[in-house]
Amino acid sequence: MSTMDISDVQLAGAFRLAIAAVIGLGVGLEREWSGHAEGPQARFAGLRTFLLLGLLGGTAGLLTRENHEVIATLIAAGGIAFSIAAYVMAVRQAGIDRDGTTEVAAILVIALGVLAGAVSWLLAAASGSLVVLALNEKKRLHGAVTHLRQEELRAGLQFAVLALVILPFLPTGPYFGWAEVRPRALWMIVLLFCALNFAGFLARRSAGERRGYMLTGLLGGVISSTAVTLGFARYSRQYPEASSALACGVVGACTVLVPRVIVISTVLNPAVALQLLPFLIPAGLIGAAVVAFAWRSEARVPKVAGEQPISWLSGDDDKSPLRLGFAIRLAIIFQLAMIAITFAR
Repeated sequence: MSTMDISDVQLAGAFRLAIAAVIGLGVGLEREWSGHAEGPQARFAGLRTFLLLGLLGGTAGLLTRENHEVIATLIAAGGIAFSIAAYVMAVRQAGIDRDGTTEVAAILVIALGVLAGAVSWLLAAASGSLVVLALNEKKRLHGAVTHLRQEELRAGLQFAVLALVILPFLPTGPYFGWAEVRPRALWMIVLLFCALNFAGFLARRSAGERRGYMLTGLLGGVISSTAVTLGFARYSRQYPEASSALACGVVGACTVLVPRVIVISTVLNPAVALQLLPFLIPAGLIGAAVVAFAWRSEARVPKVAGEQPISWLSGDDDKSPLRLGFAIRLAIIFQLAMIAITFAR
């Protein structure tokens, strides 16, 4: 082999460097399209500068892989310092917007370049795509924030705490002998009900009463048509004027159950799936027809909860869109049912 041959390590390095350059190119292209790189209030970086910043980060990442951490750190720190200095100089000028999105994007491009060169080019590419999307969807993101209400934001933060803080600390179990109580699995059921409840809340806000229940049923049927049926039945008992819309939601959940069963049975045992088709397809077609008719219907169910929307797993003692209290009660009922099944066996 001659000295001019390119090794696999060099090819891999060139590929990682190219990914870092593409990340910078994508961000720089978006900045050019959005007008932030031109005009009287132009920021410091455009297409070429972001491309170079991506290459700078990629180079620092490759040097890190070759155990040249000090040089890599100096290179990356220099690019970050350059971005910070550009922001300081920009805000000191009269009539310049204090928005630092471009400068933060430049620092992030350097960081993603280092990530592509030193750790994972796939993760860096995915993150870079997300950055470009977030920059490009500025108006829609700001519009979504203006329509976000306090109870929705609070519910989202509560769900994050329930899923990211409480869940990891719960033990897996099982406990109490034959009862086989599994705290982590039970809490995941609580999160499932909370997520479906929140989705139903948002669906009703965006699509109206009737179609909101339909969307909630279709979404819930992907995970648990039983949960949808239980929640809708409880709600219809409290508010009978919404019964027809709730019934359509239950039909939607049961309709989604049909393809779900087909997919699961096909994965586990294709022969069983073939035997199930004659029984499931007619039910699925009938359910789809009912869902389509209900969706096209112009009828609307009047509001039954005043100004405060009540979600499909509602309870007078819990005003959060998550309906945490009722979700916990459902999880307890589920656990009692499992104990009863175990005892019967």
